[in-house]
Amino acid sequence: AGEMEERIENRIGESSGITVSTFHSYCNDLLKEFSLYAGINQGTRLISQEHSHVWGINNIDSFGFENIAIPNRPYDLITSLLEGVSQLHDHLVRPQELQEYVKRELDKAVDEEERDELLKLADLARFFEHYQEYKRNHNFMDYDDMITMTCWLLESNDVVRNQIRNRDDYVLVDEFQDTNYAQLYLINLIADGTNLTCVADDDQC
Repeated sequence: AGEMEERIENRIGESSGITVSTFHSYCNDLLKEFSLYAGINQGTRLISQEHSHVWGINNIDSFGFENIAIPNRPYDLITSLLEGVSQLHDHLVRPQELQEYVKRELDKAVDEEERDELLKLADLARFFEHYQEYKRNHNFMDYDDMITMTCWLLESNDVVRNQIRNRDDYVLVDEFQDTNYAQLYLINLIADGTNLTCVADDDQC
């Protein structure tokens, strides 16, 4: 983002009034600005991948898994669970929504393999819920939280959403990943009624 901002300033001047940022830095700044509305502490900080793994390994017996077997060395399992949580964030799925989906689909499932997959999803939902609770209680957020929390804030708060929409006349998204639903939804929330340009990336479409 810094290099892009420098190139723009070289072309049109430093007082251009342009904001250049990544998705995550944009959301992080917005959450800090509207922390009262977002319900987060000003001291909230980024949790590292290493911290998340250590927390997961140290607390693996407390997640209440009923269908996922816990190996002697659970590092790879925690990695898979964190990746699963990240994918759920990308689709703006909350733990409770996943739990409700599993319950609903289990009532209809007749195939044993399908039931097994749904029951493992139920364990993922348990892990997801514990992870979100841990971060909330200890003033942490991860990169996925930045996107999803911004989406929830803009979706639920008309005042903040309208203020953000009125800030810029034009929005340009470079290397846009149209396969990421959360980012697509975020763009719709901030750019409705604005001149919007998205530059695609063949490798991410």
